Amino acid sequence: AAAPAPAAAASLVTDGGAAETSGAGEEVDYSSWPIKELKRCLQERGVDASQIVEKDELIAKVREVAAQPGVGSNQTFDVPFGYVFDPESGYFHNPEAGMYFDNNTGLFAAGGRWYVASGDKFIEYTGA
Repeated sequence: AAAPAPAAAASLVTDGGAAETSGAGEEVDYSSWPIKELKRCLQERGVDASQIVEKDELIAKVREVAAQPGVGSNQTFDVPFGYVFDPESGYFHNPEAGMYFDNNTGLFAAGGRWYVASGDKFIEYTGA
């Protein structure tokens, strides 16, 4: 089952909110990152890296995602534990909970409805 369309969207940002620079304004050296971290970075931003096998290709994809227009102007939300990116829907999915998570809005989806997490419960999102 596909997740419903998100209530709102935001641009992708890199850790620290900068496209290709660290907090000190220096260019990020993605080549020093382990492959696992490069894939995690892409997965957290909703990019399926499962077909990329060469480290140079992963680095190029991370740079491409980091350089997208609007980077740094909007916030993304941390993906909750147990959610993995589902390339078919474009959202993060937790099969155990049967819910989707949109890291651009911070909203959860199930049964064609959107929800906001509030403590240990979910409240239906009405857009207000």
